[in-house]
Amino acid sequence: MAEFIKPKDGEIWGIDVKPGTPIIISPDTEGQRFIIFKAALGKSEETSTNKSVLLQCQVGNRSPVLLCSLLPNKIESCRLRAEFEEEEDVIFSVIGSRTVHLKGYYIQACFDEPIYKEEYFSEYFTSWRKYIEIIEGNKP
Repeated sequence: MAEFIKPKDGEIWGIDVKPGTPIIISPDTEGQRFIIFKAALGKSEETSTNKSVLLQCQVGNRSPVLLCSLLPNKIESCRLRAEFEEEEDVIFSVIGSRTVHLKGYYIQACFDEPIYKEEYFSEYFTSWRKYIEIIEGNKP
């Protein structure tokens, strides 16, 4: 059974992705993004297992993408910079026998509209053209 997560804006959060139990992160509204910045192996009762544990993600119905491969006693954590600004669910799952801890945060886009509007550029270029005409008109 999948677990649904809806983190709050600006909050640093952690989730455990267990083998066979995907985690689904659903955006609340358009323009929101979340960033995963670290993955680490969870503890295991099995000390003899040296098999890789793979963390993958899938957006909507697209093919899954491998985010990292962790190896017990060698590479037990990984820095990530995986940024998601999706309108569809993002599903994290583990291939292997150990849990993977994810750390991340959730942010709201700063602007609803572009910073520079077309009118700004139109006024700027009109002023620039007038300036060029004045300079060229004053040439001997």
